Amino acid sequence: MKRMIEAHVSPRRYTLAEFLSLPEGTPGELVGGYLIVNAAPFRPHQRIVVKLSHALMKWLEQHPEGEVNVAPFDVVLDPAHVLQPDLLYVSNARRHILRDRCEGPPDLVVEVLSKNAAYDRVHKLPVYARFGVPKVWLIDTNEKTFECLDLDGATYRLTCAFAEEDLAQPPGFDALELPLGPLFALP
Repeated sequence: MKRMIEAHVSPRRYTLAEFLSLPEGTPGELVGGYLIVNAAPFRPHQRIVVKLSHALMKWLEQHPEGEVNVAPFDVVLDPAHVLQPDLLYVSNARRHILRDRCEGPPDLVVEVLSKNAAYDRVHKLPVYARFGVPKVWLIDTNEKTFECLDLDGATYRLTCAFAEEDLAQPPGFDALELPLGPLFALP
């Protein structure tokens, strides 16, 4: 696997058992069997994750249709692919995949793009598609955009995109409204 900026890629492949034996909280993912360890995200990234998780939790109070989890939380797709999206949503109909980790593709993954956007777009997005994650939201901290992608065959199709001044209303989440200005604002 090609070495990525801001990440350490193991020189050898790991088994699922080896990966799961790492200390709890290890900021790593398994992509194609290679352990990828990233440095902690920057402050704007973390602020967006916190604000978005809060908004989704409030939405779930009115629409108790599933569960949201925040990274680090493993999504085991197969023995060579264990990812940690920034946020993930699993509907009540598929709640059986939630155990100590998510064992199967969530209904939605959210990736907040920051210092290493290529990693999420080039390496993780195709993995999500391969394993059938139906929806992906990409939130770009640099461009201040919010993209909603739907799985269309083997790849993702952009269904809508929002800019910093917009009120995002992601498809599939009735009555969820996300004012993006405050989402991107730092105190």
